[in-house]
Amino acid sequence: MPVYIGSLGRMVKLPYVGSQQVQAEERYNFSSTLEGKRKAQVKPKGPRTWALSADHFRPNEHSLLSQFANGAWGPGPFIFVSADALVSNMLTPEAASCHPDSNSAVWVSGNGPVELPEVGWVPRSFMGNGTEPILFGSDYTPVRRGVRYSVSAFVFGEGSAVRANFYDANGSLVGGQTSTVTGNNSGFVRSHISIVPGAGVAGVIVSAVNAAITACPQISEGPGSPLPWSDGQGCAKAVVHGVSRDQVLAVYGHTFSNVSFTVSEVG
Repeated sequence: MPVYIGSLGRMVKLPYVGSQQVQAEERYNFSSTLEGKRKAQVKPKGPRTWALSADHFRPNEHSLLSQFANGAWGPGPFIFVSADALVSNMLTPEAASCHPDSNSAVWVSGNGPVELPEVGWVPRSFMGNGTEPILFGSDYTPVRRGVRYSVSAFVFGEGSAVRANFYDANGSLVGGQTSTVTGNNSGFVRSHISIVPGAGVAGVIVSAVNAAITACPQISEGPGSPLPWSDGQGCAKAVVHGVSRDQVLAVYGHTFSNVSFTVSEVG
């Protein structure tokens, strides 16, 4: 299972990880009253932490990781693409769930729950004016040149469609591609498109165009039809720490270590 760490246009691939465990921080702070009632205070977000490990890393392989932990790339934060994000949903949880904080455009408002084909009821959606684009977040999803990705979103409205906007390593818009699978006013349609980023494209922001209502965007690696929708596993800001190595063999040309490290979401 490969994972990627870095910045837009400079994503570093770790060859593989053998184990990946993710845990979200508790969103509730509990307290008890004198009457014995339990109260729960809700925090807006539960940052995630990934515990990863890999066996038999060669020196050149664990050095890729150590450069992040030792500050060679600076203090961060970095974009992190987990192993499962590539084959589920590379968008952040906020973008994938249409969280109100992920789009502040004046023509976009929260629309509440909607029932979608293939998915069922989902708690949040966006409502637009049917003319201006609805962006699913402002964080760039890193993509690789020549790799095929599937991009999709559920849309409602005549001529509505999902669009992938392409950006270079500096965050400048360099093009885009719009799906030919369009929606209408009769019900939700899953508009989808297959893209292969070309030279100079480092990131993608997913949007819906001509949509009155839209929900459940997704981007993942792989050819063909889009995968069943899942919540976002992308991480736009993270730091690498807690790197440890267990030396297995140290012989010229055959030096291996078992490595474990932690990636913590910040911001």
